[in-house]
Amino acid sequence: MKIYLATDHAGYYLKEIVKADLVERGFVVEDFGAHSFNESDDYPDFIYPCVKQYIKETNGNFEKGFCIIFGASGTGEAIVANRVKGARAVVCSQKDLANALEIVKLGRQHNNVNVLSFGARFVGDMQALEIIKAFQTTSFEGGRHQSRVFKIDYLV
Repeated sequence: MKIYLATDHAGYYLKEIVKADLVERGFVVEDFGAHSFNESDDYPDFIYPCVKQYIKETNGNFEKGFCIIFGASGTGEAIVANRVKGARAVVCSQKDLANALEIVKLGRQHNNVNVLSFGARFVGDMQALEIIKAFQTTSFEGGRHQSRVFKIDYLV
């Protein structure tokens, strides 16, 4: 499974911690940057190419891989990601781990999200690693939720 990563300066340090953990766990990681801390960079320059490549290579199939993006709040990054047909991003910027896990799991179960957008100013290092494991191991329920996903994808 391949994991695609991208961030701007606000999520740079969290991305580096997550990347090291993913590599250690045996994942193939493609890092679209930022590759250094630069306060003047703009997240669309990194997020859009990352998500676009993810969709191109996997057709958004979660079993083949997923995308993790980072920013200050994760909101702008999710907006950019959701501009790519086939991408469905969930924002994770809750300080409370139980709430964060619930939101991410519901995103996977009900919306078949394939992009996880972290608000690095709100999510700690160890919390992010736990959230990613839950994201990775939670399955889409399908059923009544499938028609909603089709409708969402049709809108783009």
